[in-house]
Order: sequence, then C-alpha cells, then structure tokens
Amino acid sequence: MIIAPEVLAAARPILDGDDSTLAAAALEEALHTYHPYADEFEDLLEALALYAPSEGTPYTDHRQLCDAIAQSLFGDRSGGTS
Repeated sequence: MIIAPEVLAAARPILDGDDSTLAAAALEEALHTYHPYADEFEDLLEALALYAPSEGTPYTDHRQLCDAIAQSLFGDRSGGTS
C-alpha cells in the first residue's frame, strides 16, 4: 500500500518527539481523510484513540504510539524509536 504523504507528514512530528495530543489528533485526522477504509491502520487508530501520554495503563504512551506508527506505516516490528 502506498501511504499518503500527508499521513507521513503528520506522523513525522510524533516520531521526532512531539508527544502532544494535538499531534496525535492530526495523525488520526490524516488517516481518516486519506485512508478511510484501510484495515491496515486499525492497530494504529486504536493506539491513537487510547493516546494519553501521562495517564499510564490502560492508555497509550508516547513510546507505544511511536511503535504503533513504525509498525503500521513502515512495517518495522522492532519499534520506531531508539
């Protein structure tokens, strides 16, 4: 699947360290806009829906969100950040 450049652009700030919910919302909006019916992004959309960086379990933190982005957008099973 070719991923829309707008989705990649929305993911980049998060992968670069932006842990704001605004950045996560921008990525979620881009996914819904440019890939509205793509089942490949279900896990990422779930991570975005649960994203609350300082809330702890059961919510998704920044590291988990980066991992979900790496897996969903880049096929990276080892995680998105070092």
